[in-house]
Amino acid sequence: MRTFGWKGGVLLALLAQVAGWSTEIPVAQDTSVSPGSATIFGSHSLIAVGGAGANQGLIQFDLSNVFPGGTTAPGIAKATLWLFVNKVDNPGAFDVYQGTNAPWAEATANGTGLPIPTRGSMLGNGILVTYASAGTFIGIDVTAAVRDWLPGGSGINTGFLIIAGGGLDVSFDSKESTNTSHHAILDVTVLGGQTGATGVTGSTGVTGATGVTGATGVTGPTGITGATGVTGITGATGDTGATGVTGATGATGATGTTGTTGTTGPTGVTGATGDTGPTGSTGANGAVGVTGVTGATGATGATGSLGATGVTGSTGAAGSTGATGTTGGTGSTGATGNTGSTGSTGSTGTTGATGPTGSTGATGTTGVTGSTGITGATGAGLTGADGATGATGVTGATGVATVYLNDGTVVSTPHIVRGFGTTDIIGNVAVTLSGAAIFTSSTSYSCTIASDNPSFPASVLQASGSSFTINALGLGHTVQYVCVGN
Repeated sequence: MRTFGWKGGVLLALLAQVAGWSTEIPVAQDTSVSPGSATIFGSHSLIAVGGAGANQGLIQFDLSNVFPGGTTAPGIAKATLWLFVNKVDNPGAFDVYQGTNAPWAEATANGTGLPIPTRGSMLGNGILVTYASAGTFIGIDVTAAVRDWLPGGSGINTGFLIIAGGGLDVSFDSKESTNTSHHAILDVTVLGGQTGATGVTGSTGVTGATGVTGATGVTGPTGITGATGVTGITGATGDTGATGVTGATGATGATGTTGTTGTTGPTGVTGATGDTGPTGSTGANGAVGVTGVTGATGATGATGSLGATGVTGSTGAAGSTGATGTTGGTGSTGATGNTGSTGSTGSTGTTGATGPTGSTGATGTTGVTGSTGITGATGAGLTGADGATGATGVTGATGVATVYLNDGTVVSTPHIVRGFGTTDIIGNVAVTLSGAAIFTSSTSYSCTIASDNPSFPASVLQASGSSFTINALGLGHTVQYVCVGN
């Protein structure tokens, strides 16, 4: 019989009041369903409840051939459903219902319309789960459901339906669990009936019955051996053994054609221009034409009303412009004398002598040397016969393999990290590195992933140099990884 700590004390108190016997019934089938999803979780090691997929747990026990003949509903004193909390991703609460209407099978039950139980009578309401609940059992009184499934009751045994509330994300052990192996158990106390084999002699008959319960409880069927884990990723190839003696060197091939000469460098900067020679002397100015005679000044008009415009004096012969008449009745301006003819342009002075040539500028920097020509083809000499392979030397200590980027750049200070994990309810494995395993950044390494779920190839998201997430789509899959980088 499994030991549950305080539960044994509760059972002793009950047996002290009611003469009877107790039995533990192992789970017959269990699974999770995610509404709207066709994924089948019947073979998973965990029963997921709540979370992002609003998962619902299904658990059923086979009550046939458990109780003595003639046991009816009133003969059940107490029935407790025990669930082992494997992990808590987010605390909250859950309800337990008696399933109704729909028989189901863990190999086919899913959330897309196949028959699964619907909510019947509520058996447990708002059962709290905290982070501290991980690794402990939770007990739910399901006496009413067990009584309803026996002769004298009115229900059909379609198991229990577990539904999350309050943001809960929790996983209970299923019967396929091979790690903690605490599958669900239905603990039933029956009034009267036959007493099993007597255990360690107690002080009273009642205490003896307790001994039976402790020692003889029905042994659950051996869990199905879990599928063999995925073969580990092949380790890095060891250093190559010492090279055998090199065969005789083949004849040297003809020297390849010399590569074409590199492009000539750019011409040096032109030297500064020499000083300009002195300007030649200016030629003599031509003679200025004779100024015309100034015309006589017109008479000043009488002051007062504007007098009639005086008769325009005759134009002086090429004289200067007549003086302006007094303001008022201004006499008309005398006609402008004709402009004297322009003197002829002096002859152009001789061109000054050319200045001396400036000094040559500094030589420009040499152009970049052209790329080396293509190496000539290797000579066609025959390779000498391979020498006999030397005896394999003692294997040296494993060195660190040189790691290259795809452009041939050597990765400095490389290291390798490998490990494995099991996917959670949404198919993820979160990996956190520490100490010397941490890489420089999310882009300084790469990971190779292998999963035991070939239907959904695993992928990896490198969040930083110390953490990455593997997605293998499905709960409870084993994923192995090898990461290389610096």
